[in-house]
Amino acid sequence: MNRTNALAVFGAVTGAAGVGWQIWSHRLRGGRVEVLSTRQRPDGRWWVRTDVSNVARLDVTIVGYSIWC
Repeated sequence: MNRTNALAVFGAVTGAAGVGWQIWSHRLRGGRVEVLSTRQRPDGRWWVRTDVSNVARLDVTIVGYSIWC
């Protein structure tokens, strides 16, 4: 394989990787919220703890949430 073919293969691989990255980052845009919840039972009573956090690039406003047990 000569240098021209090697550079062509390198350009094709990096170009395809760049297009793949653009498609993936476009799919992940927007607001995303992650909710983690744990429940514990110390002293015979149930305690529910939730953590809500933004895991995306854009701002997210959490208006409210409910818990059903």
